[in-house]
Amino acid sequence: MQLSEVKANAVFEQAAVGFLEVDLMTQKFVRVNPYFCELSGYSESELRTMTIADITYHKDHKKSFDALNHLYRGTIEKFSLEKRYVRKNGTIFWAETTSYLITLKDGQTPYSVGIIKDITDKKRLEYQRQKQEKELKISQFALANASTSIFWINHEGYFIKTNEAACMQLGYTPDEVKKLGVWDITPSFPKEAWSAHWQDIQVQSYQRFETHHQTQQGIQFPVEITSNYFEYEGTGFLFAQVQDISARKAIEKQLNLIKFTFEHLTDQIMTISLEGQIIDANPAACHSLGYTYQELCRLTLFDICPEATHNWSKVISSIQGGQSLSLETYHQCKNGELFPIEVVINAFRFDNQEYVVGIARDITARKNAAQEINQQKTHLEALLNNIPYMAWIKDSESRFIAVNEPFAQAAGVPVEKIIGGTDLD
Repeated sequence: MQLSEVKANAVFEQAAVGFLEVDLMTQKFVRVNPYFCELSGYSESELRTMTIADITYHKDHKKSFDALNHLYRGTIEKFSLEKRYVRKNGTIFWAETTSYLITLKDGQTPYSVGIIKDITDKKRLEYQRQKQEKELKISQFALANASTSIFWINHEGYFIKTNEAACMQLGYTPDEVKKLGVWDITPSFPKEAWSAHWQDIQVQSYQRFETHHQTQQGIQFPVEITSNYFEYEGTGFLFAQVQDISARKAIEKQLNLIKFTFEHLTDQIMTISLEGQIIDANPAACHSLGYTYQELCRLTLFDICPEATHNWSKVISSIQGGQSLSLETYHQCKNGELFPIEVVINAFRFDNQEYVVGIARDITARKNAAQEINQQKTHLEALLNNIPYMAWIKDSESRFIAVNEPFAQAAGVPVEKIIGGTDLD
């Protein structure tokens, strides 16, 4: 054996890459080196019974077959391609395959020598890089097109980048925004305060707060800012998400007004379940009944309105069609005292649950006044009827408010028809 042949065999056997000799007509392995056996998981004797297609990943069959076929026909002298191989255990590895055509004497079947370089790690890194690039592009697209205003801010407090929503919200172009600092759009934040703010956010890393921003036209609006500190290549930045909360503030104002009204009405307001459990009550209800809020919400309607025990089901039936019901009844205080009320009751639905709201007014004074008037009227009628001659009483407009029987008999008109009339009637 010549020295050159010995050297060639040594390289073949000891190389840190795979070496293959393949019969181009059958595409069967003729010879393989130990490295490729280790890489594929097959022994050399097993591989000699197999073809290239047997260990080629199915999606790479065509390009592998076509390349070897070109070698066999002599249209090319070599090729190089990246393809996947299937190991004996079913796992896949990537390899850069370079095959050379070996020309033999006339009549002998041509074969090829292939060099197989494992590039699985390279492909994995390439896939991860492509995945990261794709994710980065998606993130950039999402941030650029987000409905929330987004700002990137440097350590000096100037904007280095914004998304479209931020520009539209403030009325600036992207180039104009890059010339601005935080203080230019935040009236309550002076430029001198930036240094201390930067130090705080470096320590806290995250802040959420409310303030006001100002547009290029000078219009101020409330915002909620979520700010995150991060460093890239040793340089600190702020990533701030800004949400216009004008609508939320308007709703909060309305809710606060409703709450204020609810808490300061002198009428008693209670929310009650269909079963009669007291869910909520305003301060006037608590004060009138002598309970704390917590005590009252542990009671049922029947604890404070004994009459409701007998007619609650009828009340519910009356108001469930969207109608309101007005009636007079009695409430019972914590100390057992009863007082008359006039209550308007309505049903409503909230979060798929039906409730009843009652607005009650203490009518003790009205009842007492009516009783006193009736007593005075009875006393007056008795006084007039005991006078033997005609007697009457008129108001400031000369209308009769009381007459006795002698007067009615003289006039020939019943007493009830005289009341409210004048002499001309």
